[in-house]
Amino acid sequence: MNGEPDESKKQRSKKPGVRARLKERGSDIADLGRTAIHQPRDVPQKVGGMFGKSVRDMYRARGGGFYACGFVISFLLLEARTLADDLFSSSGVGDFISGQLFEWVLRFALDSLGNTIQALIWPVTMIAWSPPFGIAGLAVGYIVFRQYIKEPLGLWLFGEEDTSESGD
Repeated sequence: MNGEPDESKKQRSKKPGVRARLKERGSDIADLGRTAIHQPRDVPQKVGGMFGKSVRDMYRARGGGFYACGFVISFLLLEARTLADDLFSSSGVGDFISGQLFEWVLRFALDSLGNTIQALIWPVTMIAWSPPFGIAGLAVGYIVFRQYIKEPLGLWLFGEEDTSESGD
């Protein structure tokens, strides 16, 4: 207790807080809106960039290893299923856009929370699917990930950044 902050406090102070992340997301969405109004042809590229940033953030936040890869894949599959279910359950495009939009956004946000929890326990889900095959699948997946996927995935997601510091 010499009055200096310990290392864990220094590391925590470098990460942006919830308020800063929400402000950044709001700024990104506002920027996307401006792009949609002034340069509509650039919207797909802008959305792709936002999507890629989200995937990189999720992957990095979970340690950047095998577990993180499984989390991202599980989350994206669950979100796609939720979105498809919501779109196909609406009575029409007009109904979906006009009356159901607020309800859909709220329900999608709640479903996303559930999808996040399901994605966090993806190894348990694999094992529960079929205990001997699930465990074997996890073991083989880990070996394949370490040998063939981790480095190319890190280079693809982060470019020339050092990917060796990320976990397994």
